[in-house]
Amino acid sequence: MSAVAGAAPRVFTDLGGRNEPPLPQWDKPKPGEPAHGYVVRLGALNRRPSVSVMLASHGLNGISLQPAECLAFAKSFPIQGRDELAQATPVVFPNRVTIMGQEVRRKHWQLLRRRFCPACLAEQAYHRAWWDLPSFARCPYHDLDLEWRDPSGRPLPWWSPSFTHGPTGKGILRFGIPRNQRPTPSFEAYLLGRLGVEEVVPVPLLDALPTLGEAIEMVEFMGRIVLGGTDRRRPTVDATPGFELGTVMKAGYPVTTAGRDGVLELLRGVADHRARMRAGRGRGASFGWIDQLREEEDSAHRSLVDELLLQVVVERGQFSTATSQAWRRGVEGWLSVPRLAQELGITEIRLRRIAEKLGIHERQFGSARSRYRAFSPEQAEQVRSTLRRLVGRDEAAALLGVTRSCFDALVANGDISVFCIIGKFGSRDRFDPEELARFADGILRHATRIETAPPETVRFGLLNRTCKTNPSHVLGPMVRSYGPILVRVGDKLGDLLVAQPRRHALRTSGQTSAARAALAKLPGLGRYQAATLYGDRVHVIDALCEQGEIEAVASERKAWRRLSAESVEAVCRSWAPTTLYAEVPELAGRHVPSQLRARGVRLLDLPLSDGSSTVAVNRASARKVLRLPCDPDAKASGSVRAFEAAFLHRLAERNEWSLAGRERGLSLRTGKGDLRATVVLDADRDVVEISARAKRIDPPTRVNEWAVSREGTFIRLTRSLPAPAATSPSAWPAIQERILARLSEAKALLSPP
Repeated sequence: MSAVAGAAPRVFTDLGGRNEPPLPQWDKPKPGEPAHGYVVRLGALNRRPSVSVMLASHGLNGISLQPAECLAFAKSFPIQGRDELAQATPVVFPNRVTIMGQEVRRKHWQLLRRRFCPACLAEQAYHRAWWDLPSFARCPYHDLDLEWRDPSGRPLPWWSPSFTHGPTGKGILRFGIPRNQRPTPSFEAYLLGRLGVEEVVPVPLLDALPTLGEAIEMVEFMGRIVLGGTDRRRPTVDATPGFELGTVMKAGYPVTTAGRDGVLELLRGVADHRARMRAGRGRGASFGWIDQLREEEDSAHRSLVDELLLQVVVERGQFSTATSQAWRRGVEGWLSVPRLAQELGITEIRLRRIAEKLGIHERQFGSARSRYRAFSPEQAEQVRSTLRRLVGRDEAAALLGVTRSCFDALVANGDISVFCIIGKFGSRDRFDPEELARFADGILRHATRIETAPPETVRFGLLNRTCKTNPSHVLGPMVRSYGPILVRVGDKLGDLLVAQPRRHALRTSGQTSAARAALAKLPGLGRYQAATLYGDRVHVIDALCEQGEIEAVASERKAWRRLSAESVEAVCRSWAPTTLYAEVPELAGRHVPSQLRARGVRLLDLPLSDGSSTVAVNRASARKVLRLPCDPDAKASGSVRAFEAAFLHRLAERNEWSLAGRERGLSLRTGKGDLRATVVLDADRDVVEISARAKRIDPPTRVNEWAVSREGTFIRLTRSLPAPAATSPSAWPAIQERILARLSEAKALLSPP
């Protein structure tokens, strides 16, 4: 019930109408005694059996004591210390209570239970105002918990005027409990200091709050964190077992007395625990229900909690959407990923991968990749120093004492891993010298040092990766069988001695040429040779064989790969691919097969092995229907198609290149398919454009007149070759010879070192 400003004070008299005080006996108020406690004591002095009946007989609320009514009733007596009584009597408002000059929230004060200290009542039998604060759970004078029941377990009601016994007659006093000279340091002692009862206990965090109620809420907040900060569910005071209000206040008060450092230590412990449980990152994940409770708080301490939570998150570098502004500002010296990436000249993705390699951050997947990350000054310096010591492939090969080709083989086999990728093209791989040293030491410590290399051995560092040898395959069996066979002549991995490669078992360049010559002496033609002569893909040749147009040649070896040269020549004279007629004026820009079929040209349907299909065009039928004087690839026409047909015949004879496609000019491939080339004749400019492409890490050196470019993991060489009188068949042999020479030169440049 709130006090009404300006209302006239109510005066009570005796019930007999003698204009005397309401009761015959009275006493002056005790220190810290509120009006409702004083009224109960008046009932005891006047031997009234029920305080409720006494108040009701004077027109007051006898069921639920009202401090304002009790104060007006007490002022009707001629007593001293009225001001002290009014000071100790709480003024109740709908949402707050003012008690002894301090303001608390309405929930921080109650009269539902008549709480008391048995030892204090044994010393002086009267009610204390601070007993009505639920947060005052333990008497700091006697170190006893406050009671609200008599020894029989029944509550002590306000209507009972006795301060010595309960309604059942059981005594409630406890004698012989020594009284402390000074209150025991506790939150209750702090409350007494704030209320002016005892000497003020300085607690900077609580003193900075504007009201006592907010100090109570902050201590309760910290107590819940101390007792249940690591729990997954939010504990409820006086509902969750172990979270009674007195226990919570007792746990939270030492944290507040330790100041900001104490609160920070508590929050760091919670964040560390949730990090070990892999709860996630950011303020919400690092503190769980604490962050949710913070959002619901409506007190002045919320700003302090916000600041400290942010500080802990920032210290850990766990930035999130809620802390993105701090991330962008670089608080506490943190460097964001974009800022450090820009400083180092690398992409953000590569910086994240480097941080994961160094163990600074954990690997992120899916949507987590977009989360905020930052580097402390120490972590940023660790990244900088790591990048400064990284080396490329050439430097790494030198550290191990092996050739570049040997080192590439170890990397390709997975024996040595790339630490990170910086830059572009072949020089982008970076390796950690420390990892290289550990890799080498793990092998060399099992090898015996000798001075002279035995015969039939060679240093491992001299091996190169070729199509027939792989240094990683040589090293693997030796590493898996540690023993006396591991010997070395130096301190580097390249000084490890391995058996001399069996050169007699490997083909030399001369032997390779001899093998090709022997293959050329076999009867018939190969499938790729036939495809080159015909001017289409090898699948078309397979389809023509299935149709019976091309016959196979019986042979003792590789009979399935040899075709009759006569039948191939006959097919080339009778049939042609549809691309041959793409530039005929009547068909230009249209779908050639459908146009030829519509005009009645004889076609041969060819189902291919890859599931598609094509057609072969009968040359005689096409000449008749389209009224052509000769075939488009006839030498007499002097056309680009004729030049290409003649060049394909030269390629088929030499059997070094085969036709791969005719999208633009002639697309060629080598036997292994690792090198592609394109030959395009520009008759208007009398120029032949030659382009070759192969997968290679580093571009070749000494390319002379070739233009070098990179396309992803491929290196392309391009060159223009003059071709005067390209439309004259008499000039074709010389031009074709120069083209073949340039193709051989490109093949040599792009071959692995």
